Amino acid sequence: MISLHRIARLASNASLDPSSAALLLDEILGSSRPLPLGARLRLEAPETLATVSIALGLSRFTDLTFTPSPDSASLVDRLLAHQREEGSFGSLCATAVASAALLKASEQFGRAPGGAISELAQRCEISADRALAWLSEQLTPASGARWQSVGSLLDEDDADEFVWEHDAGVGSADSLDLAIALWQLAGLSSTRARSIADALLQSLDQSGARHDRAVAQLLDRASCALSGSTASASPAIPTQPSVFTEAA
Repeated sequence: MISLHRIARLASNASLDPSSAALLLDEILGSSRPLPLGARLRLEAPETLATVSIALGLSRFTDLTFTPSPDSASLVDRLLAHQREEGSFGSLCATAVASAALLKASEQFGRAPGGAISELAQRCEISADRALAWLSEQLTPASGARWQSVGSLLDEDDADEFVWEHDAGVGSADSLDLAIALWQLAGLSSTRARSIADALLQSLDQSGARHDRAVAQLLDRASCALSGSTASASPAIPTQPSVFTEAA
C-alpha cells in the first residue's frame, strides 16, 4: 500500500514532472481494487495526468487519515491550481475525480477546529461545487448539443465508440468517460454529486452501455456505492433528467 509520505512526495512534483504523476497514479491504482484496463488508460491521459494523480492522491490521503494535516492541505492547494475559470479540471473524467477528492477533503477539514482549516474546508466545498456545476451543465445537452446514444450505435461497426459532443467545451465524451465519472461520484454525501451519479447510472443502464465490459464493471461498483448512500440518505434525492435526453 502506498504510504502517506510517498503520496505527498510524488504529488509535490506531479505538475511539473509527468513521470512523477504517472508513478503516483500507478502506485495509487496498484494499491486498490484493479480497474478495467480501458478506465486506467483513460485516467492516464497525458493532458490531465497531473490533475488526476494529485486528485486521487488527495482522495487516498483522506481515506487513510481522520484529521487534516499540512500534507493534505498542500495536496488541496496543488489540485486547486489545476481548476479552470469555468470550474472544470480539463476533462469530464478529471473533473469528476477532482470533485470527489475535494468533497472528501472538505468533509475531513470540516471536522477539525481552527480558522485556517475551516477556511480550507470552505475553499474545497466551493471549488467542488463549481466543478459539479460544470459537470451538470455538460451532462444536460443544450439545443446546440450533438450526441448519439449507445443504443443507436449497437448495430454499427463502431458500436463501442459512443461519442457525445457538447458545444460548451467538454469536447467529446464516451460511455467510459461517463462511467468513470459515475464511479467517482457514487457514494459521496453531496446532494449534487448523488443527483448526478443517479442520473448517470440510469442513463448508462438504459442506453445499453453494459455491453462494454469495462463500463459494466464500473457500473456495478457504482451501483453498490449508490445503494449504500441511498440507504443512509433521507429524504431521497430526485434524479436529474437523463443525460441522453435531447433538449426540446
